Amino acid sequence: FIFKVFIFDCLGHYKPCFKYGPKNYNSPLLLYFDGSHFNGVTCTGGLFGQPYCLECETVYSHPKTHSTTCRAKCLNCSRIGPLFPCPPRNNFFKKCNGCSKRFNNENCFNHHLISNFCRTSKKCELCGVIWDYRNRKAGACL
Repeated sequence: FIFKVFIFDCLGHYKPCFKYGPKNYNSPLLLYFDGSHFNGVTCTGGLFGQPYCLECETVYSHPKTHSTTCRAKCLNCSRIGPLFPCPPRNNFFKKCNGCSKRFNNENCFNHHLISNFCRTSKKCELCGVIWDYRNRKAGACL
């Protein structure tokens, strides 16, 4: 495990008042300081009442709508966190016929199907850009 500590205070800001640890962490430790005591936080969503991205330091309504420029988001399956984007696993490779994305992680491929992300996000076969087709009819090149 590689830990990184994030401390939030009672001022209600979305940004941690203190961070300590490497950028390549895989296990975040969240603490809430109420002015006199530190409390452990098991879920960032519980702290702010909605999902929270530690990388962007902002809340979001749904993983599919979270910023595509986030370094902690997998554009193939839409999951967010310190373990994402999904790393290559076991020489896996599969191209999805539904969205044209190429996967090198079976768990990532399965999650994009189960979460229905395949229905809302496509990869342009011409320019390679991944786009949300609910808001557009084609990739960035068209």
